[in-house]
Amino acid sequence: MTDLSFSIGSLLDPSPPSQPLRSEVPRRPVEDYRHSVRVQKRASLVQKRQSNVLKLSQENDKLKEELRAMTERLEAAERRRQDVESRGKLQSQG
Repeated sequence: MTDLSFSIGSLLDPSPPSQPLRSEVPRRPVEDYRHSVRVQKRASLVQKRQSNVLKLSQENDKLKEELRAMTERLEAAERRRQDVESRGKLQSQG
C-alpha cells in the first residue's frame, strides 16, 4: 500500500521533487525518432513555403516591370495620337 500522507513542511520545502517532471523524463528511441521526423517535416514545409514566397516575389517583380513597360507604350501611343490629331486640325485650318 502506498503512503499518501504528507506534511505541511513537505509542501513548503523548496527542494526539487523526488520524481522528475514530465519534460525531464528521458524519451525512448521511438519517441526521439518520431520527434525527429516531425521536426524534419516541419522544416521541409517551411523551406517549401520560403521557396514559394521567393518565386511569387520574383514573378511579382516581373509583372510589375511588364506593367511599367506597357504603361509607357500606352502613354507614348496616346501622345502620338494627340500629336497626329493636332496636326490634322492645323492642316484643316490652314
